[in-house]
Amino acid sequence: MSIRLGIAPIAWSNDDMPELGGQTPLEQCLKEASLAGFTGIEYGGKFAMESKKLIPKLNKENTKIDWKQSGLRISNFVKGLNPKPCAWTYVFFGNVKLKAKIKEIYYENCEPSGECGTIMENKKKLIVNVVDGIIYINEIHLEGKKSLKISDFLNGFKVPENSYFS
Repeated sequence: MSIRLGIAPIAWSNDDMPELGGQTPLEQCLKEASLAGFTGIEYGGKFAMESKKLIPKLNKENTKIDWKQSGLRISNFVKGLNPKPCAWTYVFFGNVKLKAKIKEIYYENCEPSGECGTIMENKKKLIVNVVDGIIYINEIHLEGKKSLKISDFLNGFKVPENSYFS
């Protein structure tokens, strides 16, 4: 059984007494909550009332996958950002560097078989090593291409040795 932890924004500011932390920006609250390992944050006065106003708080820097995190954390991160804005990463196929959106994954807690971020192809599956297991990439969207299920992607693409996500 896994336990996910959330926190209230009162750790940064007080809605009833804005003079207590009122100057702390929402971006700082979200970043520090994430760095502390929380997977959720309770709604508070700093949040926009409409998701259209909150989504711009997600940007290129805070939607990039960190492959050195735990597999469960990466899995929750990808699920939380799907379908939009979508978690992304750089992928290195040999000497080619591409930007990729990762749309769907499955995490398995096991002994990894390589360094974090290294990619393996096995029986039409794309597998990535993480610190505490492996992640199966089920759907990927390479920059400039359409989104593909991994089985379709691997039908037309051979993953070079020494490929990795960064």
